[in-house]
Amino acid sequence: MSGLNISVYALNSRSPLIQIGDSQFEWSTRAPLDQKNRPDDTLYVTKPNDSLPALAFKYYSDCRLWWVIYDTNASLIQGNPVDLPVGILLHIPSQNAIEMELLDAQ
Repeated sequence: MSGLNISVYALNSRSPLIQIGDSQFEWSTRAPLDQKNRPDDTLYVTKPNDSLPALAFKYYSDCRLWWVIYDTNASLIQGNPVDLPVGILLHIPSQNAIEMELLDAQ
């Protein structure tokens, strides 16, 4: 991965902004979400050109929630949220579950 340019900009103490190439992502210092499986969760096999922000937009209508999918699948992803390996099975928590947990965390 030589030549990969990653910069971090602190927007505030909770959500620094990470720049990877031309893409920017918020990085939060919040506690990880509860990772228990629920019946309305989705299993998704990654395809070429998939990224966590794109999957977050597809399942949550908000690309900023990419970290939810990352946290849930960190052992499979191990690295860059933009460049996902093809063919891995991701656990996508349901939108209802993450909304409830995020509301409880406030």
